[in-house]
Amino acid sequence: MIDEPCAVSGRRTFLHRLDPRTKILGSLFFAFSAASLQSLPAALLAWLFSLFVLAVAGPPLRRTAVLLFAANGFVLFLWLFLPFSIPGETAFAFGPFRPTWEGIERAALLTVRSNAVLCFTLAFVTATPVACVALGLRGLGVPERLVSLFFFTYRYALEIGKEYSRITNAALLRCFRPRTNMHTYRHVAYLVGMLLVNSYERGLRVRSAMVCRGFQGTLPVLETMAVRKADVLSLVFLVSVTLALRTIHG
Repeated sequence: MIDEPCAVSGRRTFLHRLDPRTKILGSLFFAFSAASLQSLPAALLAWLFSLFVLAVAGPPLRRTAVLLFAANGFVLFLWLFLPFSIPGETAFAFGPFRPTWEGIERAALLTVRSNAVLCFTLAFVTATPVACVALGLRGLGVPERLVSLFFFTYRYALEIGKEYSRITNAALLRCFRPRTNMHTYRHVAYLVGMLLVNSYERGLRVRSAMVCRGFQGTLPVLETMAVRKADVLSLVFLVSVTLALRTIHG
């Protein structure tokens, strides 16, 4: 049942109080627009704007830093290949390696664009509980089955994570220490099998409990959504900023 208020949050920031449909549309528009920017100055401004929005959302600093660091670990591969694979004017010579200014600029552009989209997405996730995202998707006309699939996938991915933690903690309490030997490989195989079996059995129990409570394939909603003036103004402001960024050329 979706009964979590979407317009009220513990932090009660401006972003938290916006209608979830507004945040979904605004996030999608900004993500697609920022990802298509071809000017490095425009991408930098988009990144600074997304950092400002992320600061307003107020996410946990440590977890946000970990997520940004992990995501940029994949971006690092761009710097290992693009400066050396795009032809152009040589920036400097380091043995057989001769990166080009064009390759460095392209890697920098992709890095800034990806971080802009990532920071804005983190702000959206921080300011919008999952139940409110499901409610907003339904309000935007997404099919009910897809909304339910999204909600339950997220909900029980967390449950599987808790089950995994319980099994691994039990193994550690029994003095198990992973090594590169057959005993470790066998134990990991048992762990994965137990996780799958326990998750399947839990899913059956949850389904039976929901059927007993009258679940018929739709998520009951106890909250109605209404578009306010602040939602319209926020969406217009975001679209205006994004369109202004697209007019900037390097």
